[in-house]
Amino acid sequence: MLELHRASETDTKIMDRFGIGDRRTLKKHLALAEEEEKQRQAGIKIIEDAQAKHLDEIRGLIERWRKCIGVPPLGLDLSWLAAVYRELWKIEHDPLFEGVKEHLPFETLWTDYDTWKQKREEYLAIGWTLPEEINPKAKTKKRHSKDACQQSEPTNTFETLCEEIYELESRIRKQLQESLLRRDYIFYRCKFCPGQKPSK
Repeated sequence: MLELHRASETDTKIMDRFGIGDRRTLKKHLALAEEEEKQRQAGIKIIEDAQAKHLDEIRGLIERWRKCIGVPPLGLDLSWLAAVYRELWKIEHDPLFEGVKEHLPFETLWTDYDTWKQKREEYLAIGWTLPEEINPKAKTKKRHSKDACQQSEPTNTFETLCEEIYELESRIRKQLQESLLRRDYIFYRCKFCPGQKPSK
């Protein structure tokens, strides 16, 4: 009705089409239609604003997560190491992290991340139990440097593990950085997106 009115259709034709008997009733219906349209547009604007805020939160969490993708060098203060672990734990237990998984539905990313976490634990378990076999220069060199370990059998295993972790870190951080630059996360929706119907 409102579209016909705005298209300059005559009142008579509109009344005939919708079975309205007089112009007074027609004006009433047009006024109600305009009010409904305003409310609908206001609702859409509210959802759009809420979605923009939600995507900002998703981006912020991805940026925090990316910063945590790194294994600290051995020999550091344990309290510092605990702080790094605590930050990653907080990110993973943030309810919104489930939303990140839906906004970045890339299987290779999550497979690499699970593998990285497993190898990170192995790195720390081996590294902290063999401190006498770690070259002292490892504290000042890059943590995954080949010079960080002597060439004994245990340290050869440790060196291989370091290389695997470094490759995983590089791959994960690169994919997250590219997703942030391309804003991949805006093309997908999650259960926390405003206006999204909850799954049954």
